[in-house]
Amino acid sequence: MKHVSALRACLVAASLLVAGCGGGGGSAPPAYSATLTLTPSVIDVTGDTSRQTPPYASVDVTMTGVTGTVYVEGTYTISGLYAVSGIVPDSTHFTLSLQFRDPPTMAAGTYTDGINLHLCSDQACAHVISATKSVTTHYTVTGAPVAAPKVTVGVATVDEQTLSFVPAAQANIPLTFENQTSLRVLDKSTTTNNAILGIMFWGPGGYTGSMGITFKPGLAIGTYHDTVTIAFCNNDSSGCQQQVAGSGTTVAVTLTVADTITGPNGYSVKFAPVSADGLAWDAQRQVIYASTRADSANAPQSIAVIDPLAGTVTSTVPLAGGPGKLAVSGDGSYLYAGQDANGTVSRLLLPGLATDITLPLPVDASVTGALRAKDIEVAPGNAHEVAIAVATPPAYSPDCRGLMLFQDAQLLATLPGNGTDAAPCSTSIQWGADSTVLYADDDGSFPSDIYHIAVGASSLVSTLMIPGDNFLYSGPIQYRGGLLYTAGGVIYDTTTGTVLGQLTTPTNQLLRGVFSPETHRVITVQDYVQGLDGIRITAFDTTTYTEVAHIDLPGLYIQQVTSGPPRTESEAWNAIRWGTDGYAVPLTDGRVLLIKGAFVGP
Repeated sequence: MKHVSALRACLVAASLLVAGCGGGGGSAPPAYSATLTLTPSVIDVTGDTSRQTPPYASVDVTMTGVTGTVYVEGTYTISGLYAVSGIVPDSTHFTLSLQFRDPPTMAAGTYTDGINLHLCSDQACAHVISATKSVTTHYTVTGAPVAAPKVTVGVATVDEQTLSFVPAAQANIPLTFENQTSLRVLDKSTTTNNAILGIMFWGPGGYTGSMGITFKPGLAIGTYHDTVTIAFCNNDSSGCQQQVAGSGTTVAVTLTVADTITGPNGYSVKFAPVSADGLAWDAQRQVIYASTRADSANAPQSIAVIDPLAGTVTSTVPLAGGPGKLAVSGDGSYLYAGQDANGTVSRLLLPGLATDITLPLPVDASVTGALRAKDIEVAPGNAHEVAIAVATPPAYSPDCRGLMLFQDAQLLATLPGNGTDAAPCSTSIQWGADSTVLYADDDGSFPSDIYHIAVGASSLVSTLMIPGDNFLYSGPIQYRGGLLYTAGGVIYDTTTGTVLGQLTTPTNQLLRGVFSPETHRVITVQDYVQGLDGIRITAFDTTTYTEVAHIDLPGLYIQQVTSGPPRTESEAWNAIRWGTDGYAVPLTDGRVLLIKGAFVGP
């Protein structure tokens, strides 16, 4: 049975206007006033199934006895024809262009079609002004049969997860095409729209393709189910006469919107509503202490106590002087808090956070503002001994101003920060296995070095330990169990004096991270990731030095620039590990990001 299509190109002889036709119908006038001539009236074309290119032909149409505006109406069958279109060169002639179906889509045989045209005096073609003229086409196809095109859908289900505040990433359904010799397919796939915003076919390229799925933004927490029905037509056949085999296959799509992502590297996310500078973990009380900035909307210039499991601030204690860097003693008896605005470090009694003693930092008349504690490290096994890396306000570079060592309120020793091997420009320090050794970076030089500092009863003696190599040994540094981690992604064995490995990272990309060799993890945060307007949290394996997984969080930032005293440092300096599988980092939007799960510590 032949299919019939309407020829919709309409001609206006006088004005050469091309417009959409209305439907036919009505009765003709008693006598025709115009004449149509179609040349040729019979067309014979051939094709072979081994050739992809279809045959073409044309019909010259001459109109006589026409005045003013005339319209053409016609129909054609599509047994072998693919499409018929009109070209109008002048007011009395036009050409019909005929395209036949691609030979590989046809079985061997002869396919006959007819084209019928007549002229009308009105756009609705209610008044026909010429006799109907016809052209007959014979399309002879030879050659062996070609296997019908087929699509194979690579998955039966798509299961996606996203956090409630993060738009779901695009999902893809893999597709493989067979016998699609011309690589022209027409996508007729459909979808339900509970969570799916739309679908788009990509490809095929090299006989493969995919169906891209985009999800609606701003979905409420919950689980959403949709069905995508895959369907394609061979685009070389009119009206989808040849549907691609495999069409009708359905894929079940599930999107879960939650604050917890499941899986082998799963995690949950919460936010503590506090604008923090420094963070410190109290393992005894299972809380995080946060120093709040002067511009914090919630308890400015205070120490806030965060319950990380609930993501709530349980209490706050004012601490004038703009608290910054924090450190908890190993026995949980003290919290040391740098007070950036007045150039001191306060020791607070835990758990009440009452001020115990205040340690003065030096005064530097060459800078505007007080010096501050860039790093505070409590000695292992001695809650009363603390080392402080002194620095200028953030606007100055280099900002190092030496090291100070206190026993309670007594200043035991100092080490200048003039950038020599004997007095490195250190802004990040770490105690070694005991209170006789400090490790320090050299923030004032490039490439950055690492130093070994022998701690005596009243002395600090510096020795170059690792010569600089580009950004590899940049701070902040972290010491855990004989291993030293640098922001260049290097893990260094302090016992053997050897580099064990380096994380696989972008060139010169600093990875200020939280180092946990006991769980074989380094958790880093980056705020300059190509194509991401936000931050990326990455988990690295410390045994293979490769990425395990990462979390992209668009719309969240860690590069802190606030009003008031300038702050241009990345808050990655203040990220901490909490509990056995928790990670926390301050954000620029006045919250603390809290992540917990196997992603952090398997």
